[in-house]
Amino acid sequence: MPATRRRPVRSTATRTFRNKHHAASAARKYARVAGKIRFKALIRQLPQDARDEITKAMRAAAPQALAIAQARAPKKSGRGANLLTTKVSGGKFPRLRIGLLTKRAQQEGFFLRILETGRKAGLAKATRRKPRGGVTRYFIRVKAIARGRYDFIWDSAERLLVDAVFDPINRAVDAVLRRVAGGGGNGD
Repeated sequence: MPATRRRPVRSTATRTFRNKHHAASAARKYARVAGKIRFKALIRQLPQDARDEITKAMRAAAPQALAIAQARAPKKSGRGANLLTTKVSGGKFPRLRIGLLTKRAQQEGFFLRILETGRKAGLAKATRRKPRGGVTRYFIRVKAIARGRYDFIWDSAERLLVDAVFDPINRAVDAVLRRVAGGGGNGD
């Protein structure tokens, strides 16, 4: 019996894309942090009480991050901004997530992702339910939406969030690392 060949897993850095826009959208789904792998390993080695302190700082910064994202979200009915939520998870590596995090929010706010990442012009499949039952499927022509026209979570909004919101988190991480390393945490 011949051995099965496994395809190698490629990261977004080495993956080939159809064009530069696909590569950019795949690369910008998460905040770019230099030395992220080493930093995550360092945080995982900290004692649990130190990680809890970082998580507490993230919980304190989450409402401000959500307010910035909701203020920058497109407002036609206001429903999209209300679907944005934050989630802080502790454990081995504390995380602060902002966006359409629940299944319901992803279903109802699918248009927010389209507005954020852009769309090519072309045909889209539409489905309409008839009043007496049944379904009608048809194609509609859609216009292009430029990427970056609406920017409320990624790109420039990400830089705004880092500048405005994550400074208290960075201060908490610095204090924890200083304390764990034996620096006392008094700003030496």
